[in-house]
Amino acid sequence: MEKALAISHSFNTVWNQEDYENEDIPNAVMYGTIRGVVEISRQFRGQVDANELVTLRRGERRYSINVLNQYGQAVGNLQSDLAKILSPLKDKRQIQWRGVIPYGTVDRVLNTVAIDITIWGVVGEKIRTVKKLSRLDGFLNVSVNPNESEEEIKRAILYYRDQWYIVFNENRFKNLKEEGLELDKLFESLTEGDKAAILEPPKSISTPLHRYQKQALHWMTERENGEQLPPFWEHKDGKFYNHVTSCEQVSRPLSVRGGILADDMGLGKTLVVIALIMSDRKDEEQETLQAESEVIEMEVEDSSQTNQNDDSDQDVIFVGEEKCEVIEIDCDESDEELPNSPSSVIDIESDEEDENEDNDDIETSISNDDFQKLCNSDERRFPTLIVAPLSILNVWQTQLHEHVHERFRRKILLFHRDNKERYNCSLTEQDIVITTYETLLRDFQGVQMLQRVHWFRIVLDEGHKIKNPSAKRSKAICNLQTERKWILSGTPIQNKIGDLWSLIKFLDIDTFKDYHWWQRAIEIPLKYGDASAKRRIYKLMSSIALRRTKETKLNGKKLIELPEKEVQIEYVEFSEKEGEIYNKLFQGYANSIRNRIEEEGMIGCGVEVCCALLRLRQYCCHPSLVDKNINNILIAAETRNRHTYIQRLACFLRSSSNVCSICLHIPCCAVIFPCEHVFCENCIVPVMSHDDMGTCPNCRREIRLKSFHKMTQGEMALRMAKPELDEWKASPKTVALINDLRRLRDEDPSIKSLVVSEFTKLLDLIELPFRKLNFKFVRFDGTMSQNARRKCIEDFSSQEENSPTVMLLSLKAGGEGISLVAASKIFLLTPHWNPATEEQCFDRCHRPGQTKNVSITKYIVKDSIEDKIMAIQEEKRKLADLAFNFEKKSSGLNMNEIKILFDL
Repeated sequence: MEKALAISHSFNTVWNQEDYENEDIPNAVMYGTIRGVVEISRQFRGQVDANELVTLRRGERRYSINVLNQYGQAVGNLQSDLAKILSPLKDKRQIQWRGVIPYGTVDRVLNTVAIDITIWGVVGEKIRTVKKLSRLDGFLNVSVNPNESEEEIKRAILYYRDQWYIVFNENRFKNLKEEGLELDKLFESLTEGDKAAILEPPKSISTPLHRYQKQALHWMTERENGEQLPPFWEHKDGKFYNHVTSCEQVSRPLSVRGGILADDMGLGKTLVVIALIMSDRKDEEQETLQAESEVIEMEVEDSSQTNQNDDSDQDVIFVGEEKCEVIEIDCDESDEELPNSPSSVIDIESDEEDENEDNDDIETSISNDDFQKLCNSDERRFPTLIVAPLSILNVWQTQLHEHVHERFRRKILLFHRDNKERYNCSLTEQDIVITTYETLLRDFQGVQMLQRVHWFRIVLDEGHKIKNPSAKRSKAICNLQTERKWILSGTPIQNKIGDLWSLIKFLDIDTFKDYHWWQRAIEIPLKYGDASAKRRIYKLMSSIALRRTKETKLNGKKLIELPEKEVQIEYVEFSEKEGEIYNKLFQGYANSIRNRIEEEGMIGCGVEVCCALLRLRQYCCHPSLVDKNINNILIAAETRNRHTYIQRLACFLRSSSNVCSICLHIPCCAVIFPCEHVFCENCIVPVMSHDDMGTCPNCRREIRLKSFHKMTQGEMALRMAKPELDEWKASPKTVALINDLRRLRDEDPSIKSLVVSEFTKLLDLIELPFRKLNFKFVRFDGTMSQNARRKCIEDFSSQEENSPTVMLLSLKAGGEGISLVAASKIFLLTPHWNPATEEQCFDRCHRPGQTKNVSITKYIVKDSIEDKIMAIQEEKRKLADLAFNFEKKSSGLNMNEIKILFDL
C-alpha cells in the first residue's frame, strides 16, 4: 500500500502528538492488514486526504472506535462489526494498530470512506483474531511469519478458495523486536563515503575554495558519478534484493546521485555547487585554455591582424571561450533591440513577487509542436535547474558572475514570473536555469515546461521548503525529471523528524518512498524514545548528507574564523494595565482550551491552541496587533483607551502646571485617572478606601484604584524627551527598542542594525517613531519585488555617509540567502519557537565578510507565554541535532507542552 505523510500547518507543527492509542507490545507479531470502512455522519466535521495516516481511538461506547484525522478532528466511527472484534483486544492491550485512509474519497451513497488497518499483537491471539476477521467482507492481507505455515493458518481459520479477498504474504521476522534488530544491522551497514578527500575546483572558478569546500566538492562529485547500489539493496543470484521491503527485481535499481549539503549558514554552499556545475564540462575547459594559448601565439605573430578581427566580432564572446550569444530579454524591448551584455543572462522579471502571483493567469496555450521546437537539445549542454526562494535569485546571479572567470561564463536563464517571453527560450540550450518555488508551482499547474525537460541536475536551495509532502509545491518538485538531485539546507529539520521524509522522497531513496517503511523503521520507534531509532536516523543521514557547522574543526582549527556572536535576553515588563489585559486574555484562552479538552480530548484542541498562541504572542509585541481580533469587546476597548490616557499624561507632565494636587510637587510615578486628573501614585493610594474605591480630590468623581494608567520608566523618559511621539502607540518592546537604538546612535552613528519581526504589521507601527526621530532606515519584507529587494540590500550595505543605518526586516523573508554583513547589531522583537528560523536570520550578519562582533538582543516579556517559548526552543534544538549528532539526547515535544503553556 502506498502511504504518504500529511503534515499539518497548525497544531501538529508546534509539537508532536503523543499517540496514546499505539502503545508498544513486547514481542508483538504481525497479524496482517484489513480493509474496513469509516462510517461518517453530520456530527463529524473532520476530513481526510488520500494516504493520510489517521489515529484510532477507543470511543465512549462499549465497542466503538473513533477515527481522527491529522488535525485531531473526528472523521467518523469504524464499522461496528470490525470494531467489535478489535476493541476488546485493544482494551486488554493484546494488539496495537495503525490506520491509513487509502483513497480519501467518500462514498456519497453509503457515506463511508475506506480505511486500511495494520495489526500487531501477542502470539496467542493471532489465529483467533484472523479467523474472526476472515468472516468479514473486507480485503484481508494475512502475514505469514517465520515458524508459521500458510497451510496451517488456512486450516485454522477454515479458509476456502471462494474467499478471494483473503491473501497471504510471507513475513521474514518473528516479531517486532527481531525486525528492529535486523533493521539496526542494515542501517549500520550504510557507508558515509570519503568525506575527507579533496578535489580541486575547475580552472573556470576564479575564487579559491577552502579545504572543507574542496572536501564537499569531492563528496558531491563522487555521489553524482558513483555506481553504488542505493541503500539497503544487494545483488545476489542474478537479482537485486531490498533487505527492508523484501522487494526482488531483475533490473538494477537506480543509484542515488545526490544528497543533502547541510552545512551551516555562511559556509559557502553556493560556491561549492557552482564549482560542481562548472566541473560538468572540463573537456571544454581544456579546449578553451588551449584555444586561448593559440590565440596568444597568433597575437605575437600578427598583432595588427588580431586588432582588426576584434572589431568584426563584437556580438560574440570569444578568446578561448565557446561562442555564446549574449541575450537579455526585457518586457519592454523586442528581439531586434536587445542590448549586448557580458553577463550572458536571459532575464525575465516583473516587479511583483512570486508569493502574490495570480493563478488565474497561468499560461496554457503553448502547443506540443512549439514545445518540441524549444526542446531541441544541444548535446553539449548539461542544463542544471536551480530552485530558490525569491530573495535568493539575485544571490545566485551575483555569485555566478563573481566566482566564474569571464571567459568561461555559461548561458543562464532566469525563469521567473508568467511573462510569455520566457516560453520563447529553449531550456535545453541553457547551462543554468534559475527559478523560484512559486514559479515552478505555477508552471506545474499550467504549461509544465519545466516538467517536460530531463534536467542534468536539480538543486533545491533552502530545500526544507518541501518539508510538507502533501503540499502542491512539493508535488511539483518531485515531478521534475533528473537523476542528480541536491538539497541545500542548513536546517533540514524544522519542527519534527517527519520533515526529513519529504526530502528523502525527493532524493529517490526508493526504500522510503513508501511512507509506511519510513514510519515503521524511523518515526514510530523514535516517537517512543527508542535509542536504536535515533541511531538509524543518524546512520542514514551520515550516508546521504554532509554537515559541518561554524564550530567544526579541521586540523585543530575552526573551518572559518568569524568575529564573536553574543546573544542576550532583554526582559521587558507590561505596565500594570497591560498586564491585567494580558492576564484576562490568557485566562480566557486557557478556559476555552480546558473546555475543549473536556469535550473532545487533548487531541481535538489544536485549532484553539494555535489561535491562542498567535494572539498572545502578538499582544506581547504590541496590543494594536490584536485589537481587531479580540472577541471580548471590553478588553479591546481597554487596549485602545490606554493610548489616549498615556498621551494626555505625557502632555500634562510637559506642561507648566504639572504638579500633583495632593503634595503640590511634580508627580513622582505619575498616574492618570479616567477623569484625566494626575497624581503621584504614592499620594493617591492612601486616599482610597479599603475596597479600592474613592473620590477624585479634584473633581470629586468616583474613581477606582485599578482604573488609572501610568507609563513605565523607559516610556516616560522617551515621551518626555520627544514630544513628537505623542501620536505613537507604544508597547514595552518598542519603547525598549527605540531607547536602545537612540543610545546606539549616540555612541556610534555609523553602526548598522537589523530590527527583526515575524509580524510585518509591527514593522508598520515602528516606522512612525523612526521617521519622527530621524532614523535613516530601509525595509525588507515578503511583499517586495526582486528588484526592490536588491536595491534595499545595496542601499543598506553602502558605506556612504548618508546610507541607512537600520533595516526593518521580516523574519521569514530575511532568513534566506541574503548577506547583511554591513550590520553588526540585531534586535529580535518576536521570538519563534523554532530556533532554526531565528538562526537563519542571525546568520545573515554572522557570516564570512563580517568584520565586527555581532550582538543579538532578544526582547522577552517577563512572565508571559514568551518565557515558555524559550523552553520549547531548546527542545527543538535537540531534535535538529539528532540527525547529525547521535551523542546528543533528544526528546520530541509531547502533549504535556500544552499544559505547561497554558498552566492546565
